[in-house]
This record gives sequence, structure tokens and C-alpha cells, in this order.
Amino acid sequence: MEIKYIQIYGIQRAATTFTTRTIAENFENVNVSADGKHMLPATYEFLEDSLRDRLTKDWLKKNKKIEAILKTKVKDIFELGKIMHPVIAIKNPYSWFLSVQRWEKINQKDFNDKTIIQWYNRFNDHYKAWKELLEGARRPFGRGVVSKYEDLLHNPQVYLRTISNELGLKLKKEINISDRMASAGKKDDVKFFDEERRKFYLQKGDFGLSKKEIDTITNLVDWNLMKFYGYEKM
Repeated sequence: MEIKYIQIYGIQRAATTFTTRTIAENFENVNVSADGKHMLPATYEFLEDSLRDRLTKDWLKKNKKIEAILKTKVKDIFELGKIMHPVIAIKNPYSWFLSVQRWEKINQKDFNDKTIIQWYNRFNDHYKAWKELLEGARRPFGRGVVSKYEDLLHNPQVYLRTISNELGLKLKKEINISDRMASAGKKDDVKFFDEERRKFYLQKGDFGLSKKEIDTITNLVDWNLMKFYGYEKM
């Protein structure tokens, strides 16, 4: 059977590692890459000039080694005449705030008004770029899908069947979903499917955020863009 090439993309703390692991472990004949997963696709000429220039300055110039690896991989797949299918991992913009907040605290960095703005500017810019990749992919990128963290949490079997149908992947006979996932700065220390965690991320409430935090997030997120990904503001 022909090998299918999958490339994972997503902002930090949006379950990119777990998405990569879940897809790699449950489909036959797939080559799943997470190289440069927080960056733009190496063939990003389809982006509008201003957005491409801004993102290039923000990430690619700081990550020359990763950029070179990713460009080599894309070039190799292109020369093989194969297609790389992008999977865009994303988390609710409100609960994502808490994930980034914990991550910055672990890394002993300030999580202040300035850094919050920087994070959400990055969030908007990157998901806009990845949306355009899904809508107007150029070779070697082909048909892709959005991978919502909440869908994986809610029903991993349905989630995997959806990925299978969208990308034409063959599920293994036995579905294997690890019940543990990596947390910021640690390995496999968070139980993924405990009921408390599921209830928290699948809730319709405010995630324990303050009114100020909700207002800040609501004002910073591009909600027209988020409609594409299936999220609405509170």
C-alpha cells in the first residue's frame, strides 16, 4: 500500500505532540512529521506579502536549522512526486490562554499584558497562514484537515474516523489511544482522559478565567478566522 505523508502544524500548547502520536499510532502506512510544527510550511509563497514577511521575521530567521530540515523534507517529497497532507492542531482560544500561562510559568517567564498580546498576534497570524494552506494548498501539499483538541478529547474513535475519511487513511484494526500525554517541560505526566480533565476542556463555561482575562482574549482573537476552525467568542 502507498505511504501517505502527513505534516503536523499548530501553535505551542495546542496538543501538537499528542496529535502527532495519535495519528502515527492508529493509521497504516503513514509517515507523520512534526518537524517545524510551530512554523509556516516551507512553501509559503501562497501567503500575502505582508503576512509572509511578518511571519518570516518572527519565526524562520530564528529557526534556520529547523527551516532547513523542513525545506529538505518538503523538497524530497516534491521530487518523489508525493503529496504531503497538512493536519492543523488547534485548541479553544480561551483554554489555550491557560495552557500558555502554565508553560510560561514553568519556563520562569513573565506572562504580562505585553506577552499576552504577542502570543495572540502569533496565534492569529499562524492560524491564518495555516487556513490559507488548507484552502489553497500548493504542491507538495495536498488536502488537509483541522484537528481540534476538543474533538480528540470528546470521542477519539469518531475523531480518527473523520481523519481517515478526509485524508483517505486506513485505520488499524485496534485503535490505540494513549491515556497519558506530555505536559510542558515534562514527559507523560498528565492523564489525558481522566474525567476531570475532559470536563474542564469540554465545558461551555469560562474555564475559570477572570472577566478581565475573558475580555482581553475576546478582543485579541480574530473571531472571523476562528469561525473557520469552529470556535466562537464567549
